[in-house]
Amino acid sequence: MGSAAERFAQGDAPTEAFIAEMRERFPVEAEVDALLTRKLRRRKGPPYSRISKDELHRTLDRMFADLDIGDHTIRDVSWFTGGVSKIQLGFWLDWSDANGPRSDRMVVRMDPSEGSNMSVVRVFRTSQAVS
Repeated sequence: MGSAAERFAQGDAPTEAFIAEMRERFPVEAEVDALLTRKLRRRKGPPYSRISKDELHRTLDRMFADLDIGDHTIRDVSWFTGGVSKIQLGFWLDWSDANGPRSDRMVVRMDPSEGSNMSVVRVFRTSQAVS
């Protein structure tokens, strides 16, 4: 695929041909390959902009409606501190199911477009191993 200067010129919009070449030249395990490929494809997207608590609240309301969770309240919404690889927000969900009223502590994890290459499966398995 051309010279290094041509590849570098693609900057934040790598082509599918470039991505295919990188995958062929630098093989890695399947899970890492999927993460890196996703990251390269997302580079073409809009620049990162942090979601507000209000916007996330509206999005969660739509998601719970799609899941047929009728009356619910989202409360005590707070950002979690930590690294830049994930954006995490915690909240309490008050709702009812067949057994009656419930309150569940929940966490939303979002990947910024240029997040790190951390496998959710690997994080889960590691946390299980050290627990």
